[in-house]
Amino acid sequence: MSEQTARRLLSAILILFIVLGIAYALTTPTLEAPDEVYHYDYIRKLVNTGRPPVLEEGSGRGFGHHAPLYYAYGALVSFWVGDSDLSAWTERHNPYFGYQYGEVGQDNKNLYIHPADDAFGKSDTWLGVRLVRLASTVLGAITVWIIYRVGREVFPGRPEMALGAAGLSAFIPEFLFISGAINDDNGAAVFGALALWATTRILHKGPTHRRCLALGLALGLGWLSKLTVVALLPTAGFALALVAWRNHRWHDLLRFGLITFAVAALFIVPWAARQTIHYGDPTGTSREMSEWGLREKPVALSDLGPDLYWLRTSFWGRLGYNQIPLARWIYQLLDGMTLLAGLGLIHLTVNRLLSSPHSPAIAVLDILSSVRGSQIAALAAALMLTFGPMVVRRFLRPMPNFGRYLFPVLSSITILMFTGLSAWLPRRYHAHLAIGISSGMLAL
Repeated sequence: MSEQTARRLLSAILILFIVLGIAYALTTPTLEAPDEVYHYDYIRKLVNTGRPPVLEEGSGRGFGHHAPLYYAYGALVSFWVGDSDLSAWTERHNPYFGYQYGEVGQDNKNLYIHPADDAFGKSDTWLGVRLVRLASTVLGAITVWIIYRVGREVFPGRPEMALGAAGLSAFIPEFLFISGAINDDNGAAVFGALALWATTRILHKGPTHRRCLALGLALGLGWLSKLTVVALLPTAGFALALVAWRNHRWHDLLRFGLITFAVAALFIVPWAARQTIHYGDPTGTSREMSEWGLREKPVALSDLGPDLYWLRTSFWGRLGYNQIPLARWIYQLLDGMTLLAGLGLIHLTVNRLLSSPHSPAIAVLDILSSVRGSQIAALAAALMLTFGPMVVRRFLRPMPNFGRYLFPVLSSITILMFTGLSAWLPRRYHAHLAIGISSGMLAL
């Protein structure tokens, strides 16, 4: 596939993504996306007070402990809208919500009872919510474009690989839905993708002051978006260490590491200090636990199956407050595709190890010393380091992890998946695979 063809197809993917994102933004009932009432309340408090709210002890559930950057973005586009009817929504809870929670059905799945004046021109909340949702759709489109750029760094001479990852990302139902909703995972997805773009570029072309500055900015702004990007900090250190080892220039690790993490610290440290003052820890997690609740009983092995089911189904798509699943056959199809991709990655790795004349340990080092091998390793490390804290969190919180928490490493997931799927076909068919995967995900 030529670069020109790939760019045209990417443009088509982005246009379709924006159209579908706008459709979600306009048609999803007001405040019916995950925790949307808390996200929008944060934005309104930021607009009205000019500073992030504080989650006070004993105040109950809220997001005052969340990082402010995404909400500042939402405030920027909606500051001129009033909030005359926002307080009324706390009295509009649907008493029949959750009747067939999590099942495909025709029961009433709305969290709120929506009055006739919940419409354009009649409700400040309706307008404000739609404005921020539309702004979030822009962030989603930017994320898809960045994922394409990450793919081009990993496969510089093969634009079809980047296109396949971008198309797969764009049409994941949950990513589309969240992109058309008010949710700080949208900010985390953008800066997570930017951090991985900078990381793979450094592994591809080597570290420079400018590239490390860009990586530090992405990491710092990501931290100010959501804590789910935290795994990208050790990923960045891992990548810089790989480059220093590959080039036998260990002093570069110190020099470029200082630039990267000093820039990130300019954003992280002030916010961490603020959190420590208010909550006693730099993340605010302790107040979140006290207000949202802890597990009443330890996690048992019997919990792992349902937890894994919830994680993967909410990654692919659970709409509303996660109570509206996709059809079972869609999950089965996507699970099969994931399994095939995983086996493909194993197949590629084993073939590479068996083709090496050296011992397995030396062969692994040879892979890590190559540009693409180190990039794939960094993407895999980002995914694993993101998943690890989610496991720990599950031991503390009564609620399961949601798939959207993986959106900061969406580029890792989709590039690795498409790489694994492409392992089963000759290279001449990879362009067809990219178009087929993108079209198939769009059809879902």
